[in-house]
Amino acid sequence: MRKYILIFIGVMIFGDISGQFTPGQMLYNGHFYLGSNKNHTEGSNLFGETKSSSEVFAFDIGVTAGVFITKNFMLGVTGNYYSYSQQNEFENEQPEGISTDIRETTIQTFGIGIEARRYFTLTEKAFFILQGQGSYSYNIQKTDNRSIVDPFDASPDISNQISESTSNAFNLSIRPGLAFALSSNLFLEAFFGRFSYNQRLSKSETNSETSKTNSSGFYASFSSIDLLIGLSVVF
Repeated sequence: MRKYILIFIGVMIFGDISGQFTPGQMLYNGHFYLGSNKNHTEGSNLFGETKSSSEVFAFDIGVTAGVFITKNFMLGVTGNYYSYSQQNEFENEQPEGISTDIRETTIQTFGIGIEARRYFTLTEKAFFILQGQGSYSYNIQKTDNRSIVDPFDASPDISNQISESTSNAFNLSIRPGLAFALSSNLFLEAFFGRFSYNQRLSKSETNSETSKTNSSGFYASFSSIDLLIGLSVVF
């Protein structure tokens, strides 16, 4: 594994590939992601109707500032903010009444890191990008589980469980992307998918009970949530 990482770094830095990015040029980039999804289904069981719904909203914004230290190879710093929320609700009609389960989850992430980019010329105005990044992030996750039993002949019974966790994560990732020149200094960029390794230290609290976990693993994805679109200014 170490051998392949060293080969990859060598190709990024020393590969002899033509292009218009020259040493000393500065790059400033901003990217964003915005996504939402809603689902609603209705059905029935032996006693009556069932309903379920799901709502998801995700937002990511980040900035990068760097300098080209060799032709087509940039080194810089980056930061980002990520927000995610999801609500799932399931309603089930029973002989004694209606039961409803609601789960709400919110996630906030603040990250900072070091970024390296290698631009490969495809045409005069199009480039393929390999982006490598090492980053640290602080994450906050809150989950609210509610169970509501509403009998037909009595008052509702509501139970609630709230959990909150914080984590410190260290991440190494590689993203492929494309850049298109809108002018001599302005570029539209899109990164699709990622390969990453993550080390996470977490602390969780559920109803006054505290636990700590240490996890790590490799991750690969080409889903829409990993699509980042942004603009770069080079001068």
